[in-house]
Amino acid sequence: MWCVAEGSRARHKTQGSETEEVKASFAPFLFRKNSYTSLRIQIHITTSRVHSTPQRSIVVGSKQFTGGGMSRVSARFKFWASVFIMLNLGTVLYMNTPFSLESLGNRILDTRLPYSISRVLRLGSWSLQRYAHLVALDSRWQMFGRQSHFSWRYLISAKYQNSDLVLLPLPRQSQRTGWQDFLFDFREAKFMLNLFQSREARRGWAYALCREYPLHEGSAIHSILFELETQTILPPSEALAGNTHLSPQVNRGVLDAFPCPKTESRQ
Repeated sequence: MWCVAEGSRARHKTQGSETEEVKASFAPFLFRKNSYTSLRIQIHITTSRVHSTPQRSIVVGSKQFTGGGMSRVSARFKFWASVFIMLNLGTVLYMNTPFSLESLGNRILDTRLPYSISRVLRLGSWSLQRYAHLVALDSRWQMFGRQSHFSWRYLISAKYQNSDLVLLPLPRQSQRTGWQDFLFDFREAKFMLNLFQSREARRGWAYALCREYPLHEGSAIHSILFELETQTILPPSEALAGNTHLSPQVNRGVLDAFPCPKTESRQ
């Protein structure tokens, strides 16, 4: 297909307004074997600017399209795009609130404000956190944070009324298949990191485990224990000499013990 084009352009200025006309004619030739057919399309574009307000009309053949509403659509799009950008920036800042400010805010909600107001604020906080989770903006950034020099992991156990202490069959602390480890358990590391940074998050997870494992051999659950197991990361020279990056000494201690809500109500 070949195309022959011709056109003209003119600009007219008057007091307070400016008009620009563009006329173009396109004649594409469609070859079929040894013959061809042509279809001539005429386009007439007029752009006028009156008091800095652009208006555009496009004439294609015998049909005219007026773009007077284009500026209004563009303004609405810019407004909602700005709202979306500000929402995401605010969400990132909120999810990266320092822990000291987060604890202070929780104390104010618990002790200083009426329940009706604190309930609305907590609902708004939960909604924003839910939105951050859905759009994957709930990560805490530590770009310039100081890296820890120890490796750690949680050992989460349940203590029952008969004094039995049972290590719960959770990912990363129980026997898992290769498919489970490869396809699902990689998310547990980030989840455990979130628990490591917030005691309130550990409390909520403990209450969920109380509901999931309420009985063991006929005995009711009493509490959930979080034990922290750590190993020091060796300096590069020692790691190279010993062919391992972790110290053989393992430190282990109880970090938190959360009584289950049913046990608290009985007491």
